[in-house]
Order: sequence, then structure tokens, then C-alpha cells
Amino acid sequence: MLPRSGIVLILCMLYLANALNMRLRNRKAHLETSNLLTRSTINREADDYSGYGNYCGVGGRGPVLDPIDACCKEHDDCYLVIDTLLGCNSVDTNFILSFDENAQELNCSQEVVNTCRRRVCVCDVDFARCLQINDVYYDPSQIQPARRKRTFKSFFL
Repeated sequence: MLPRSGIVLILCMLYLANALNMRLRNRKAHLETSNLLTRSTINREADDYSGYGNYCGVGGRGPVLDPIDACCKEHDDCYLVIDTLLGCNSVDTNFILSFDENAQELNCSQEVVNTCRRRVCVCDVDFARCLQINDVYYDPSQIQPARRKRTFKSFFL
């Protein structure tokens, strides 16, 4: 359940995220855009996840280190399915969110279920929810400086 002000911030971040998509060079960099969505949801900055664990940010390999890292791996895997098996391009796919005021819940718009837009939206919304649910496990010591530097260099090129 998100407060109304959080939803407004998320929608603003979506606008920025979609604009930034034009500058992204690879699919993994889109993870950083997804982090922008979660910033207002869980009171963290996007760079709090850059280089976190083995899967948050550009690249990803090795064991999952904690529930936050698991969220990032699940998000990577979700995009992999969309891009590889369904022929979508998750980086260049924009989507629309809706907010149910009664349920206080953020949802993907009711576009046709099989569209790439809907699938990318579901991946990103599920990712934001996963980070929100597992925020209690966030551990700054899991940030790897070498991965963090590589992530932001790739993101802003």
C-alpha cells in the first residue's frame, strides 16, 4: 500500500525513466531506471542499489547474497524472458501505470496481456514491490565499489 504522495513521485520518476531510456546502451542498464521507480516507494536513492550484491546494476553473476540481491536477479531474469523468449526489447519499451486509490496500489494499465509493454511494466512493478517488501534486509555493506563504478559509467554514457 503506497501513500498518494509516493505514487505521484513514482509517476514523475516514470516520466524521467522513460526519457532516460533513450540514452541506455544495454538491457542491464535499464535496472537503474527501475531503481528510480522505487526511490519514493522505500525512501532510498537510486544509487543505493548500484553495485549492490551480485545482481543489482550492470551485469550479474555468482550467488544471490540476500533478499535485495534476489529481487535484482528476479528482475534480470524477468527481462531475459521478455527479451529472449518473447522477442521484446525491455529497454525501449514504455508503459503506463495506474493507481487504485481504494486499494492504495500501483498497477500496470489494463493493456492487452500479451503485449511487451504490459510484460515490462509487470517486471518493473514486481521489482519495486520486491524491494519494498525486503527493505528490512538492505545492508550497505553489500555494495561493491568496483561494480558500482561500472554501473554508473554504463548508465550515463
